[in-house]
Amino acid sequence: MKAVLLDAKWMDDVGFAAIESQVTEFDYYLETQTDERLQRCQGAEVVLVNKVVIDDALMAQLPELKLICVIATGTNNIDLAAAKARGIAVANCAAYGVTSVAQHTLALML
Repeated sequence: MKAVLLDAKWMDDVGFAAIESQVTEFDYYLETQTDERLQRCQGAEVVLVNKVVIDDALMAQLPELKLICVIATGTNNIDLAAAKARGIAVANCAAYGVTSVAQHTLALML
């Protein structure tokens, strides 16, 4: 299974060993421009993004795509209706910052 991360610059110093252990091929790019998306995603079953837009036109050209992982809390950069229609699962970082936000809120109240 091939996976590709299109905008790794948002990952800071996070290592990719956990991802690499789950796939047979893993490519990552610090940044990806709109016109580079198709070439970089060719053959990928999993695409990981933060801010790169994954729209219907791109999904239509990626028949192998099965999963889009957003490495952030939102999904506004993904055409969710198109993904659903194509049977492509979309996941994001659920519960991101829940504990730290609650702790910060309580600290501010004190």
